[in-house]
Amino acid sequence: MAAELLDFTGSPHGGVYKLLPEWQSQPQIHPVGLVKHTIVGSAAGAFYYFRDTTGTESTFILPKTGVIWQIMSITRQSDAQVAGNYWKVGGVGYGFLSVETEDNGDPEHDPWTVEQVESIMWLDDKLARVFGWPRQQTPAPYGDPAAGSGYHSMWLRTQYMTPDGLQPWTLAAWKGCPAMPRIGQYRNELLPAYLNQAPPEDTLSAAEVDAINKHTDEVAAIYYRMLARAEVAGKVDPTRLRTSLVGLDGQLRLILGGQSDQAGVLAALADDEGKVIAAVKAAELADVARDAALAEAVAAVKAGGGTVDVDALAERMYAAADRALAERLGKAAS
Repeated sequence: MAAELLDFTGSPHGGVYKLLPEWQSQPQIHPVGLVKHTIVGSAAGAFYYFRDTTGTESTFILPKTGVIWQIMSITRQSDAQVAGNYWKVGGVGYGFLSVETEDNGDPEHDPWTVEQVESIMWLDDKLARVFGWPRQQTPAPYGDPAAGSGYHSMWLRTQYMTPDGLQPWTLAAWKGCPAMPRIGQYRNELLPAYLNQAPPEDTLSAAEVDAINKHTDEVAAIYYRMLARAEVAGKVDPTRLRTSLVGLDGQLRLILGGQSDQAGVLAALADDEGKVIAAVKAAELADVARDAALAEAVAAVKAGGGTVDVDALAERMYAAADRALAERLGKAAS
């Protein structure tokens, strides 16, 4: 649960959770960027339209007040940008998150408010820190190079547009969302701020940082040993294993402060498990290779002939991760 809700601490105008019924039922994704939209109407109207009229949705809604509404999980698909919603690379699902912004019904003559600009800047920066995506304007609408900041109609008059005006992120021909005043704000304010955001100064003492790092390293080592010493009889189901490990990867990123490669984390912690080190290190080249090597790692340590339910093992990992994250955040805030 914690990994699916954005922590609004530090946001300039705060945030609330107004979750849609499907907020946890859409396919899981590795988010790669945030796409900006405009509603052509009110925030409340968009929310009820998503909830009651259509199966589409955005990740966030942003009223003119700047208070951010999260309506979908930040690790699940939302359907606001068509081909940018979900795609697979190496068997792993990726996609863009999205924010719908309130206007007066005429966005061609209604720029974002100061509060909206401040909140979008904060969202861009916060989500980049959470997920580790690059500080760039995305060079592609989907696929392996796609990652970074963008707005809904940014592929207009590019090589990605069809002769009849259709773009990868919209089903409406010649669509200009979020309208020229807001596109100008994106180009002149939002994108430069996103490209030039500097890491915040650490407010914790060096001793506190060392203590937190030691604690989280110990927690991650526990997860590793739960996996590496699991005795799995018979053939490993690669689909179930991959699903469990994708969830573990997300928890490890939170616990370890943005580590991007779960296989590398496990390998670094595995100094006492030679067989698993060899299997996991072979996984660093690609996601498909990683999946195969992790399956090999589990098979390599099935010494006792017992059985382990991989999904149940993952649930124990998730619970431990949530407790550890809550403890870490509590220590950092106290």
